[in-house]
Amino acid sequence: MRAIICGMKIFSRDITKNLFNFLLSLLVISLSTLFLSWFLIMRKNLSFFLGKMGEGMRARVFLKEDIGQDEIKDIIRRIGLIPEISWTKLITKEDAAKEFKELFPSFSKALEYDNPFPPNIVVKFKEEKGEGKIRKAIGKIRSIQGVSDIIYQKEVVEKLNRIIFIGKSVGVFLGGLLLLASLLIIANLVGLNISSRKEDIYILNLLGASKGFVSYPFIIQGALLGLLGAGFGILFFKLSFLALKLHPQKIWGNLSFILPVTNLDHREELILFALSGAIGFIAALISVRRYSIEI
Repeated sequence: MRAIICGMKIFSRDITKNLFNFLLSLLVISLSTLFLSWFLIMRKNLSFFLGKMGEGMRARVFLKEDIGQDEIKDIIRRIGLIPEISWTKLITKEDAAKEFKELFPSFSKALEYDNPFPPNIVVKFKEEKGEGKIRKAIGKIRSIQGVSDIIYQKEVVEKLNRIIFIGKSVGVFLGGLLLLASLLIIANLVGLNISSRKEDIYILNLLGASKGFVSYPFIIQGALLGLLGAGFGILFFKLSFLALKLHPQKIWGNLSFILPVTNLDHREELILFALSGAIGFIAALISVRRYSIEI
């Protein structure tokens, strides 16, 4: 406990001596935490979105523009006769336009004079029929006269998953670079603090202080800096998340429909705090070992 209190006192004093390096370290670790927070939340929301999109084994059957009501009813009847189909739902041109306006409200004025969306039918397959039979059913639907195209949601989800996997890989790479930068900068700051206290360390060595007693305050400095940076990073995340919730259209524009619906939970916040604290601890440990001759 004494080592922690001593480390905090030395930490507060050393801030004024190396203010620029302290602020730089704090900024980098805060940005790293902010980036990781958004990475986690977008990953969680995209997984939720894709899960909802892919559930139920559904497809959309798009009909030709000039099709009549009787033909639509006949297509629905013929689709309903396919054994693999569980149920169907007609989406009229008006319903399709309404869905578009809800997703892209800023484009709603473009639909005031013309509605370019064709009618379509939402189809749900019986899951127990298996993937092979479902794809055969899709072929049967595509051959029905009056059908212009069919989009199987599972195929779309699989393509999006491949794209998202690449995005996750890039995110992990960038997050790793930021964490590495945080580690190096904190290690440099702790090293500067050790160098500025050569005389104090020398006196402690003459008095018989162990290396551990001398090292602990600096290691605690690094851990505290990591935790402090994580605190600011999570605070910035919460403020930016709140801003997106209050003014989604101004910030996201036409992409406001992909606004995250869930926030970080307490477990994820604790993980970010622990990760940043560990980065600071490891960085300080590296500096202490690097300056072991002085200590």
